[in-house]
Amino acid sequence: MYLLGPKSKFRKVVFKLINHRVFEGSIIIMILISSILLALDDPLVNSANSTISLIDLIITIVFIVEALLKIIALGFIINGEESYLR
Repeated sequence: MYLLGPKSKFRKVVFKLINHRVFEGSIIIMILISSILLALDDPLVNSANSTISLIDLIITIVFIVEALLKIIALGFIINGEESYLR
């Protein structure tokens, strides 16, 4: 998105962060938790479970932050072969 240059210090730090084992592992764990919650959800029952709703909101925020960090580090579309949407 051309907000930060390719040699930006902030962009380099974010790139190191998204490629760290702990970051990748935590995202995989969030995907697993989200999948389990999706399996437990019953769309026919109209009861709003506040705990599941809160966990779902937190996981959604984590996924949004992950996407933003990857867009900052890798670029959005036309920043090369590793761009976020390629």
